[in-house]
Amino acid sequence: LFGGGELYWGPKPVTSGPHYFGAIGTLLAIIGLFIVRKSHLRVFLTVAVLAILFSLGKHFSMLNNFMFDYFPLFNKFRTPEMWLILAVFCLTIPAMDGLQYLADKAGHFIEIKQKWFIATGAALGLGLLLLIGSGSFLSYEQPDERANIAEQLANQNQVSPQDPRVSQAVDRIMNEQILPDRKAAARADIIRYIIFISVTAGLIWVLLSGKLAVSLVLGGILLLTAIDMITVGQRYVPESAYSPDGRSVVEVIESRKRPIDGWLQEAIQTDEPWTYRVFPLSDNAFNNAIPSYFYPSIGGYSGARMNSYDEIQTLLDNSLRSGDLDLMQRLLSMLNVRYVTFGGQIPGFNVAYESGGLLALENLTVFPKAWFATDFQQVTTAREAVNALRDNQIDLKNTVIIQHESGITPSADSLARVEITRYNAHEIDLNVSRSSDGYLVISEMFYEGGWNAFLNGEPVDIHRTNYILRGVDIPAGTHELQFRYEPSWYATARVISNIGNVLALLLIIGILGFTVKNHYAKNEEVQEDNKAPQ
Repeated sequence: LFGGGELYWGPKPVTSGPHYFGAIGTLLAIIGLFIVRKSHLRVFLTVAVLAILFSLGKHFSMLNNFMFDYFPLFNKFRTPEMWLILAVFCLTIPAMDGLQYLADKAGHFIEIKQKWFIATGAALGLGLLLLIGSGSFLSYEQPDERANIAEQLANQNQVSPQDPRVSQAVDRIMNEQILPDRKAAARADIIRYIIFISVTAGLIWVLLSGKLAVSLVLGGILLLTAIDMITVGQRYVPESAYSPDGRSVVEVIESRKRPIDGWLQEAIQTDEPWTYRVFPLSDNAFNNAIPSYFYPSIGGYSGARMNSYDEIQTLLDNSLRSGDLDLMQRLLSMLNVRYVTFGGQIPGFNVAYESGGLLALENLTVFPKAWFATDFQQVTTAREAVNALRDNQIDLKNTVIIQHESGITPSADSLARVEITRYNAHEIDLNVSRSSDGYLVISEMFYEGGWNAFLNGEPVDIHRTNYILRGVDIPAGTHELQFRYEPSWYATARVISNIGNVLALLLIIGILGFTVKNHYAKNEEVQEDNKAPQ
């Protein structure tokens, strides 16, 4: 349900792979939690349950909204699924205790026969319940999936999504292509789970009956666990994902360079140290990071991507789905995108290059990296700012959207000048001049608490502009404007990290020293005993 990949149907739209605990791990964890029942396991179970609830995010908003609003640093988790790493770790402890318990009870089947039946029955019962009842309580459909398919079909055939023929086509696609594959995949995994549980339960019975050596049985359980975990892992990280022939990742990416990539590298250059950006629409734009290796791109994927940029991505995605190409072009211009790669022509863009069935489409309305605005559209909330971006009556170059009180009144200035003299990941320097006060917009992400601005060496405020960009008040005159990436949290986090590393190292050294000391102490005791008169 919350898995991932092409057959995923759960309500989390960007989930791309499960945190798999394993069928055998489930059985062993049941034994550890409900048969061994050591006091420390209650702590791990409690943390695991809480982590699973936290991982549901907005799907369990009653708890998570409260934590998000009132608990420090809770909002620093990049995605809710990060909690599942903690949950898997906490469930591994009772699983290991369960395995140790079974090893200690080898040859004592009569003593724990009833407990073995209960644990095995619980694990198998879960699988049988899913096998028999999954068709009743699982829909196998994504939220709004039918509506999205209907919209795509309607756009392709230039008809209304409410057309009865569209509804019939959607039903046919869902019932003949999508749902059968999902149901078959789910059923296959449930049967797979039951088989692993059954074989492991048989091995445990052999172990408890004393029919085989403990080492052989534990080795068999370890082998089954490895098969279970590795085969599932290969679904999401197959062998083909690794660098072939001993080549480095860079060499593999370089080998995928196409003629259009080389052309774009030259075409985006400017007379200043910055370059235009590219929207690689032909390359799974928001999930494929390879084009970003060759040129600045607004696509790709990064775990550090900001929520505000995800909102813009959604706007672009929706504009493509709905055919609102005017909105797409306005957003791309604002984001300094000069070229779009695609397999066909797009109205409003000129074909600048063609190779291998791919087109480089030029956006002739692209904005420069930095420009002066001539008017404001003031809003009070982020949602109002996003809605204003959709308004095609607003010229995003001349009229910018702000969420703050400004001390200046922007105006046109024919003598205004902007020149970028330095541009890299941590430093941006500009020479600016105006005959009157003005408002400068920079097509770079607004990141409060990360970037600082200095005008002639003096700190100045960076304002959120057009929802995701930066804006700075510029007084009349000639000035040097500097942006520096200096996150305030980094120095503190680095100190804490270094202290943690030192403490961990000292702990390891202490444990090793204590172990060696005990070893020599025991050897001396043995030698003394051997020297003692018999």
